[in-house]
Amino acid sequence: MFSEKFAVFFMLGGLLLASGAIGATEQDADGKNGAKHGWIVELYTPDSPAADLPECLTARPAADLATRHFVKVYYRHSRHTLSTIAELPDTLQPKLNDQVEFLPENCSSGKFSRITRIFPSAS
Repeated sequence: MFSEKFAVFFMLGGLLLASGAIGATEQDADGKNGAKHGWIVELYTPDSPAADLPECLTARPAADLATRHFVKVYYRHSRHTLSTIAELPDTLQPKLNDQVEFLPENCSSGKFSRITRIFPSAS
């Protein structure tokens, strides 16, 4: 009797895990494709003082800041908090502290991380 209940319990648990019902939420980043989950901590605009811009943005033509949208994103990697400079598609309207999904790149090598979506606010 005990072993039948035990087997049914584990079979149902396995089915739930396999279906994605446990663990996966709307706010999970697509880690299988290299995406990370982070938070927007700074918005860069054409009016941003040059002293406030990261080096990789100051090296870009001034027209880039006028026509493209860049933000600073903090994210967790293992036990560390890291930051990256990400470019936003024109279709997204970010706010400070928005949670985002992004594909990481290295700004200092001339490549910008790319934000793929903004997660819905929890409030």
